[in-house]
Amino acid sequence: PRILSTIDEEMAYMVHEILSSKGISIHVAARVVKIEEKGSSLTVTFEDKNGKSTTVEVEKVLLAAGRTPNTEILGLERTGVNVERGRIVVDKHMRTNLPHIYAIGDCASPYMLAHVAMAEGETAAANIGGQDLEMDYTVVPSCIFTSPELASVGLSESECLKAGISVKTGRFPMAGNGRALTLGEAEGVVKIMADSRYERVLGVHILGPNATELISTACMAMKLEATAEEISDMIFAHPTIGEALKEAALSLQGRTIHLPKG
Repeated sequence: PRILSTIDEEMAYMVHEILSSKGISIHVAARVVKIEEKGSSLTVTFEDKNGKSTTVEVEKVLLAAGRTPNTEILGLERTGVNVERGRIVVDKHMRTNLPHIYAIGDCASPYMLAHVAMAEGETAAANIGGQDLEMDYTVVPSCIFTSPELASVGLSESECLKAGISVKTGRFPMAGNGRALTLGEAEGVVKIMADSRYERVLGVHILGPNATELISTACMAMKLEATAEEISDMIFAHPTIGEALKEAALSLQGRTIHLPKG
């Protein structure tokens, strides 16, 4: 078990290490047994995978156990709309089994993300207006607003391996980026994966300052089916965090320029 189970394993490990270095205690594979009030604070008792019990005193408890569609209040059983496990079933046009009913967002989407819901809304509106537009989920950015920020798009390294895709990987540490150094936020890395034959970018994972902004550049590259060479041929402004993306693309080709020593 690890934190951020849906994120590239290497990136999740780095986040774990960074948070731990900041004094944050992380307990994986732990089961909360009870939570009790103690004056103005709370005590949380949990057990590890071996059954060892630990009690800690905290100010607040945040429950972040995921979400499920809240569709049972909609009265869908009266409409005949198909529902599976609370989620409204739609096709690539965001249309339900009833041609005059469309559904978007958390009630129907495989991704519970606001930016995906907006894209689904645009797709549904276009089709309602008479167009023939399909929703494309191949390039969906995921952002986690930790410190430092974490963002990704496309496949992780393990997903490439499971799919039997031969890949090349490029990495560039934020410690070699001038902007990150001047900000005093040099923890992190940019990681790019591309198919071995054509070096078309399959996934980008960024840990560092402004990662949630830079990921949009990676999304554009993937949407246009760009190669690592095409990214590295771009001129990025200096000094910017974006230069780390170029350097990671160069790293994939064995041509990194500003790799720090040590």
